[in-house]
Amino acid sequence: AFPIEPESRLLVLMDATYSMKPLLNKAKQTVSKMFDRAYCILEKERKGTTFEMQFAVYRNYNSCAEEILQHSAWETRPGGLYDFMSIIGPDRGWFNEAVEIGLWHVNREIANGGVDQVVLIADMPPNSLTEVQYKREEKGESYWGLTNFKTPTFWETELGYIKDAGIPVHAFYVSAEAQPVFQTIAAETGGMCAALDIYSPAGAEMLTNIVTERILHSVGGDTLVTAYRDEFCRGHVAAC
Repeated sequence: AFPIEPESRLLVLMDATYSMKPLLNKAKQTVSKMFDRAYCILEKERKGTTFEMQFAVYRNYNSCAEEILQHSAWETRPGGLYDFMSIIGPDRGWFNEAVEIGLWHVNREIANGGVDQVVLIADMPPNSLTEVQYKREEKGESYWGLTNFKTPTFWETELGYIKDAGIPVHAFYVSAEAQPVFQTIAAETGGMCAALDIYSPAGAEMLTNIVTERILHSVGGDTLVTAYRDEFCRGHVAAC
C-alpha cells in the first residue's frame, strides 16, 4: 500500500492545437506505461513512495475560454489521466501559441497546493506581447473579461513567477521553431531542454521515458533514473 500523501507532483503541459495530434494520441497511449514503469522502479528501489501527475493542455485565443486551457485532476493512478486525454482532441492553432496561458496555469497550481516540476511539450513558441494583445481582440476584452483569463499575461512574466518558486520546467520542443525560447525556459528554471521527435515510430517510447524519468528524478534523483534506464532502456523490459 502506498501512503496517501504523494512525495512528488509532476505537471505535464502540452500544446493541443491541430499540429500536435500525434502527441495527444501518444500521451493517451502511454500514460499507463508511465505509471507502471515508475511504480516498478519505486517498488524495487524505494518502497512506500508515491507521486501525483496532472495533464494540462493549452491552445490559443481563437479558442473559447473553456478550451484555451483544460486540465485533469491530480492523479496517483493512470485511469483518470487516460479518461481526461480521451476527451481531448487537437483544435485550432494560430502560429505562435498560448504557452503563456499554460504557464499561468502552472502558477495557479503552485499557489493551490504545489508543483515539484513541469514537463512542457510543444512545437511552437509562446505568443509575443503584441500577439497576445491582437489575438485577444478577435473575441474582445468584453469576452475575456468575464472569464478566468480577464487579465492578459506574458510568458516571461509567468516564467519569472515559476523561477521565483524554484520549480524546474523541462522543455521539449517538437519543432525547431520552439527551440530558442524553450532553451530559455529550461535554463531560467533549472530544467532540461531537448528535442522530441513525436512523429517517429519511437516517439511513444521517447515520451514515456521523458515523463517517467522526470517522475523518478523528482522522487529519488539520479539513482532512480539510472535504475530506470538499466531496467527499460537497454533493449529489454524486465518483469515488474
